[in-house]
Amino acid sequence: MAMRRAPPKTGQTTFPAKALLARLCCSSATWAGYLPYGFRPAGLKNKGYLTASASADVRQKLDKPVTHRSAGQQQQQQQQQQQQQQQKPQQLDSSTVDASLTRNLGGQWSRSRSEVKKTAPQPFLGLPIAGRVWELSQDPAGCREVQHAMDLTPDDDSLLTIALELEGHSRQAVQCPHANHVLQKCILMLRPEAFQFVIDELLQCGFPPKAARHRYGCRILQRLVESCPRRQTADLIDALIREAPSLACHPYGNYVIQHLLKHGSDGQRADLCRCFRDNLRDLSANRFGCAVIKSVAQFCTPTDQDSWATEAP
Repeated sequence: MAMRRAPPKTGQTTFPAKALLARLCCSSATWAGYLPYGFRPAGLKNKGYLTASASADVRQKLDKPVTHRSAGQQQQQQQQQQQQQQQKPQQLDSSTVDASLTRNLGGQWSRSRSEVKKTAPQPFLGLPIAGRVWELSQDPAGCREVQHAMDLTPDDDSLLTIALELEGHSRQAVQCPHANHVLQKCILMLRPEAFQFVIDELLQCGFPPKAARHRYGCRILQRLVESCPRRQTADLIDALIREAPSLACHPYGNYVIQHLLKHGSDGQRADLCRCFRDNLRDLSANRFGCAVIKSVAQFCTPTDQDSWATEAP
């Protein structure tokens, strides 16, 4: 029985590496200048990716011999670094705040967006939101405060009071990267008749197709289709069906159309099938349209599918 060869120990040069080094010593490959110290042929100048402005420190580090450390040594070094970080006192006051710190809406010190990504989520501040819902909803931290307050609200009347502060701002909230989350939460937590103002404001000036093509607006429309009775969203859905062929091929609009196929009535699905029947070639040539075709096959009635397949040009 053949014996299995043990893997090379850390720090040893493998046979392929030895063969490559031997070949480099016998030839003058220009790309070998990019290899680190210890692997470059003797006499070949370093060609590291350094600009003229690189410091001497950086150049010296690149030319240092490569040292191989075992897994145990690496783990020990990581543990030492963690212990050093834990021993450092973490104090933050107004005299030691650096340029990366800014004041949030509550007057507290908070780090910039790039710093926040590296640290653990901060606890909620419990800011008073009465009369400030729209103002807070437009802020990254403020929108979380509003949603947190909604989670703690004990009754529907208090929730409605919060939601009504967004009245008159629905179109702006649909396009805001932060306020759209608050609007979605209102739709999910309130009774459908309580957020009728959202539908009314979106219907003004033919806004639904524009919202369907928006990266945040498409989410609001999906929540409305999921949560509202069909009679409440009938006008909204009719406006979307009129532009269904172009929305089906749009990066965001296709998700709204797929939601209509999944949650709409049989009549609305039949209307969508008729819209797509004359545009089957365009849909099948588009990667987003192909996803819509899949939804048609999944959610439409067999009768609609048969007529769609047989009558399509």
